[in-house]
Amino acid sequence: MTVNAIMVGLQILIVFVGGPAFPATPLTGVQWAVSLVLGALTLAVGAAIRCIPNWPFQASIDALSKQQQEEPTRVASLEGVAT
Repeated sequence: MTVNAIMVGLQILIVFVGGPAFPATPLTGVQWAVSLVLGALTLAVGAAIRCIPNWPFQASIDALSKQQQEEPTRVASLEGVAT
C-alpha cells in the first residue's frame, strides 16, 4: 500500500510540476474525476476477481494438458508423393 501511495504521489507531482523533463498538460477537474473513478473501479474489479475460486479453472487447465499429452503425435507420410 505504501508503494502505491508513493507512485500516486509522484504521478500527481509529475503532472503538476513536470517541468522540461516531463512535459505534461495539467488535467482538468473532470479528467481527475474520471481517473479516480476508473482507478476505484479497477480496485473493485480486482477484489471481485479474487473472490472467484481458482479450482474450476485449474481443473480445466489440468484436463486440457492431460488430453494433449495423451494424443499421439501424427507424422505425415510422404509415400506416393511425386518429387
